[in-house]
Amino acid sequence: MAKARTPAPTRTSGRRATSAKPPASDYAPPPERPTEPLAKSITSLADLTPDPANARKHNPRNVGMIRDALGEVGAARSIVIDEAGVVLAGNATVEAAADAGMSKVQVVDADGETIIAVRRTGLTPEQKARLALYDNRTAELADWDADVLKRLQGEGVDLSKLWGEDELVALLGKEPSDSGANIDTLDSQFMVLITCHSEAEQVTLLERFSAEGLMCKSLMS
Repeated sequence: MAKARTPAPTRTSGRRATSAKPPASDYAPPPERPTEPLAKSITSLADLTPDPANARKHNPRNVGMIRDALGEVGAARSIVIDEAGVVLAGNATVEAAADAGMSKVQVVDADGETIIAVRRTGLTPEQKARLALYDNRTAELADWDADVLKRLQGEGVDLSKLWGEDELVALLGKEPSDSGANIDTLDSQFMVLITCHSEAEQVTLLERFSAEGLMCKSLMS
């Protein structure tokens, strides 16, 4: 009976085998931002400064509901501050926390490359559900400050990725700066802006609305 042949050992070059290089990613790290000197130790709400360019308007109901949430389920959502202690996100939370009698602040330094998760413990199932509802509902109760948005836009801040053109028209009360039309120049106090897909459709609508006794003007952009 013939003996089974043992395969000859494979010769190697003596170098360690390396895994295949992963494909290049589309992700590119954000450019380095100029940093300001860190503020002195921040431990209380009194060490923070409200955002002077906050474009969000917080009404009493909005702030009051955040205050109610802090009283019912406690603090959970973090705020964002810069190196100098200026509040970039969470101005209403800071205001509501002061109203609720809170004063302490715990700072977590971040470089923008890591997601910061706040772990809340000790909540009942009902409190967890209430916390999630409070978090979403309070955001709905605030409004945008059109004057601040216009100023930011004038300073070169790009709003196009946050709102579409029609949304900016409704929010700012005028056409985006690159458009020749400006609904603020219309004589009517109450207006409806309709976007037509063609000149023929525009003519048809003008004739129809005029026949119904409505005052209309055509705009071209």
